[in-house]
Amino acid sequence: MRNSLIKKEKTLAKSIAYNRIKILFLLSIKNIDDLNYSIYLVKQIKKLSTHYKVKLPPEIKNKICKKCNLPLIPGKTTSIRISKEGFILYTCLNCGTKKRIFLNKKKDL
Repeated sequence: MRNSLIKKEKTLAKSIAYNRIKILFLLSIKNIDDLNYSIYLVKQIKKLSTHYKVKLPPEIKNKICKKCNLPLIPGKTTSIRISKEGFILYTCLNCGTKKRIFLNKKKDL
Protein backbone atom coordinates (compact mmCIF):
# COMPACT_ATOMS: atom_id res chain seq x y z
CA MET A 1 0.00 0.00 0.00
CA ARG A 2 2.71 2.44 1.00
CA ASN A 3 4.89 1.60 -2.03
CA SER A 4 2.02 2.29 -4.42
CA LEU A 5 1.49 5.72 -2.83
CA ILE A 6 5.16 6.55 -3.19
CA LYS A 7 5.13 5.51 -6.85
CA LYS A 8 2.04 7.64 -7.51
CA GLU A 9 3.68 10.64 -5.86
CA LYS A 10 6.84 10.18 -7.94
CA THR A 11 4.91 9.90 -11.20
CA LEU A 12 2.88 12.97 -10.28
CA ALA A 13 6.06 14.91 -9.48
CA LYS A 14 7.60 13.84 -12.79
CA SER A 15 4.56 14.92 -14.78
CA ILE A 16 4.52 18.29 -13.02
CA ALA A 17 8.25 18.71 -13.72
CA TYR A 18 7.70 17.78 -17.38
CA ASN A 19 4.96 20.40 -17.75
CA ARG A 20 7.11 22.95 -15.97
CA ILE A 21 10.00 22.24 -18.36
CA LYS A 22 7.73 22.94 -21.34
CA ILE A 23 6.53 26.21 -19.82
CA LEU A 24 10.05 27.37 -18.96
CA PHE A 25 11.24 26.62 -22.48
CA LEU A 26 8.41 28.65 -23.98
CA LEU A 27 9.29 31.49 -21.60
CA SER A 28 12.95 31.33 -22.60
CA ILE A 29 11.99 31.61 -26.28
CA LYS A 30 9.59 34.46 -25.56
CA ASN A 31 12.26 36.42 -23.63
CA ILE A 32 15.09 35.84 -26.11
CA ASP A 33 15.84 39.59 -26.24
CA ASP A 34 17.22 39.34 -22.69
CA LEU A 35 19.93 36.71 -23.20
CA ASN A 36 20.92 36.41 -19.55
CA TYR A 37 17.35 35.69 -18.44
CA SER A 38 16.84 33.23 -21.27
CA ILE A 39 20.05 31.36 -20.35
CA TYR A 40 18.94 31.35 -16.69
CA LEU A 41 15.62 29.72 -17.67
CA VAL A 42 17.40 27.02 -19.68
CA LYS A 43 19.66 26.28 -16.71
CA GLN A 44 16.54 25.88 -14.57
CA ILE A 45 15.16 23.45 -17.16
CA LYS A 46 18.33 21.35 -16.91
CA LYS A 47 18.20 21.40 -13.11
CA LEU A 48 14.58 20.22 -13.14
CA SER A 49 15.31 17.41 -15.56
CA THR A 50 18.26 16.12 -13.54
CA HIS A 51 16.55 16.46 -10.15
CA TYR A 52 13.36 14.66 -11.16
CA LYS A 53 15.12 12.30 -13.62
CA VAL A 54 12.96 13.45 -16.53
CA LYS A 55 14.36 13.17 -20.04
CA LEU A 56 14.15 16.32 -22.09
CA PRO A 57 11.88 15.82 -25.10
CA PRO A 58 13.76 15.92 -28.44
CA GLU A 59 11.94 19.07 -29.57
CA ILE A 60 13.42 20.89 -26.56
CA LYS A 61 16.78 19.12 -26.34
CA ASN A 62 17.61 19.81 -29.98
CA LYS A 63 16.89 23.52 -29.54
CA ILE A 64 19.32 24.22 -26.69
CA CYS A 65 23.02 25.00 -27.13
CA LYS A 66 25.10 22.61 -25.01
CA LYS A 67 27.91 25.10 -24.41
CA CYS A 68 26.18 28.39 -23.57
CA ASN A 69 22.64 27.13 -22.71
CA LEU A 70 20.99 29.52 -25.15
CA PRO A 71 17.75 28.48 -26.86
CA LEU A 72 18.44 28.04 -30.56
CA ILE A 73 16.01 30.17 -32.55
CA PRO A 74 16.58 30.32 -36.31
CA GLY A 75 17.61 33.79 -37.45
CA LYS A 76 18.10 35.21 -33.96
CA THR A 77 20.47 32.92 -32.11
CA THR A 78 21.37 30.26 -34.68
CA SER A 79 22.03 29.69 -38.33
CA ILE A 80 20.82 26.50 -40.00
CA ARG A 81 22.33 24.50 -42.85
CA ILE A 82 20.94 21.35 -44.39
CA SER A 83 23.64 19.07 -45.74
CA LYS A 84 23.52 16.56 -48.53
CA GLU A 85 24.73 13.85 -46.13
CA GLY A 86 21.40 13.86 -44.31
CA PHE A 87 21.81 16.08 -41.26
CA ILE A 88 20.86 19.57 -40.14
CA LEU A 89 23.70 21.72 -38.84
CA TYR A 90 22.81 24.33 -36.20
CA THR A 91 25.49 26.94 -35.48
CA CYS A 92 25.05 29.02 -32.32
CA LEU A 93 25.64 32.70 -33.05
CA ASN A 94 26.57 33.38 -29.41
CA CYS A 95 29.41 30.88 -28.88
CA GLY A 96 29.93 29.27 -32.30
CA THR A 97 29.13 25.72 -31.18
CA LYS A 98 27.89 23.46 -33.96
CA LYS A 99 25.21 20.85 -33.44
CA ARG A 100 24.27 18.11 -35.89
CA ILE A 101 20.87 16.52 -35.94
CA PHE A 102 20.66 13.52 -38.22
CA LEU A 103 17.54 13.01 -40.29
CA ASN A 104 15.87 9.61 -40.44
CA LYS A 105 16.72 7.81 -43.64
CA LYS A 106 14.31 5.33 -45.16
CA LYS A 107 15.52 1.81 -44.62
CA ASP A 108 15.96 -0.43 -47.64
CA LEU A 109 13.64 -3.41 -47.72
